[in-house]
Amino acid sequence: MSKLIYTGQRRVVRKRNSAFLKQLIREKVEAQKHFQSQLQLQNQMQNQLQAQLQNQSQVQSQVQSELQNQSELQAQLQSQAQTQAQLQAQLQAQLQAQIQQQAQLQAALQTQSAKDSLSKIGNPVVKVTNNLDNDNSPLVAVSSFRASVPNDVDINIPLGGFTKVFYPVVNFDLGNNFDPVTSTFIPSVSGVYSINAQVNFIRDPEFFSVISTVFVRIAINGILADLDDDSRVNLGNPTQGSSVGQTSQVTEILHLNAGDTVEVYFSGRFFRFDNGTPLPVIGRIFGGTFSGARQISPK
Repeated sequence: MSKLIYTGQRRVVRKRNSAFLKQLIREKVEAQKHFQSQLQLQNQMQNQLQAQLQNQSQVQSQVQSELQNQSELQAQLQSQAQTQAQLQAQLQAQLQAQIQQQAQLQAALQTQSAKDSLSKIGNPVVKVTNNLDNDNSPLVAVSSFRASVPNDVDINIPLGGFTKVFYPVVNFDLGNNFDPVTSTFIPSVSGVYSINAQVNFIRDPEFFSVISTVFVRIAINGILADLDDDSRVNLGNPTQGSSVGQTSQVTEILHLNAGDTVEVYFSGRFFRFDNGTPLPVIGRIFGGTFSGARQISPK
């Protein structure tokens, strides 16, 4: 009986050992499979890393090649720039040499021309003729004048009126065309004339606090020129309570016929500052000039 028990126990042990061995074998097989899988994965990673290294090496080679190409191109550009600078310097030197040659040639020609002129001088005969008295000549005698106001002149101009300005002092009169008594310019030759009139004016102390404007106008044959041709001067701020002399001046370019009369007239506008009531122009002319000259023009 005991032998049978022992035999049964041994069978049980054998079965257990056999199952344990099988389990060990299975685990070993799985471990080997896992190791092989890990080994394959590591090989793949190494292959990928080598491929990446190869790509990086190729990229570095390309970059180095491009840098070398850029360096060569920069060297070529520098060489071309140096060549252009040398050519420009040569051209500039040639141009300067040509300029010097031209200057020397011009100096030689001037010297030769002076010698030729001196060699041609003999006993010249100069004939002077006066064409100013010839009615068929395009030349005409000079006609110009200037007159001035020597002393202060009190004026009182009614509303809307004008007063003639007299210039009794004649500074010069080429052609005798200005009458100082009437202060009238009468051209003897038709043509284009430049006419200038100037008046220096100061308000009467009674009108220091009024709004005032003065202007000069030129009259041709007794007719005043357009108002747009006058010269207006505002005599200052009426609230200042004082007056400063002002200069009013007009300049015209006119076509005048022989015998036309040219005169100067002066006027202004005074208004009360408080209510705008118009007032007469009262003050003093303390100087001025009247001048004219014929321009180069046909008769």
